[in-house]
Amino acid sequence: MKKKKEKKEKIDRSLPPSQMKPKMGRPSIYEESPTYFDREGEKLATLGVSQRDMAWYWGISEDSITRWKEIHSTFAEALKKGESSKRISLLTAMYQSAIGPKKSAALQIFLAKNWLGMKDVNELGLVGTDNPVRLTIIPAKKRNDPADGPK
Repeated sequence: MKKKKEKKEKIDRSLPPSQMKPKMGRPSIYEESPTYFDREGEKLATLGVSQRDMAWYWGISEDSITRWKEIHSTFAEALKKGESSKRISLLTAMYQSAIGPKKSAALQIFLAKNWLGMKDVNELGLVGTDNPVRLTIIPAKKRNDPADGPK
């Protein structure tokens, strides 16, 4: 005797996730302590921990974190705030390294290009003319670079 296929219940996707009919299954651990996950999520994001690693740390799937961000605005905001704190800390550290006592020339060049819009362009002027010759310096490839493949 053939089994009848069960009809899948259609989900109304026009509603926001918080108003959708709850799925059957294990309850979300976020609901047990939302302030804990908001606070810890912000701390972990500040440290640069990825969502995949947060999921591993909490013993849940990465999809759960994505779902929490969609459903719980406080959790999404906490992760954004942590990410912003991380970026500010990194930029501050880079700036201090560029101007501090042990100045990093490479970091100064990087910041000049990215923050000030500078480029690697040199201009040479010919004696007796008002029209400079613009010369862009492009690094040459190494002749025996194995990444280029056989010659």
